[in-house]
Amino acid sequence: AAGTAQFKELTTTSGECQNMAAGDVTAFKFCGAGKLTLSRMTCDKHEYKALTVEHSKKEYSASQCETISTKGTVVDGHL
Repeated sequence: AAGTAQFKELTTTSGECQNMAAGDVTAFKFCGAGKLTLSRMTCDKHEYKALTVEHSKKEYSASQCETISTKGTVVDGHL
């Protein structure tokens, strides 16, 4: 439906960077415990101006997700 957020599933490997090259990301959903680092930069410069989100094991199980807006962050408009 119009105005309903749509998410694409992306499975990642701990410690491995993935280039996204997406310009239309307005939010992302982070599920489970762990640390997620997002940046506008390619993998070789990934830590520069990065957005980091952490979920503790005490607060997030594998099925618990947080939807995070990119508005006002360093990845707003391009990921």
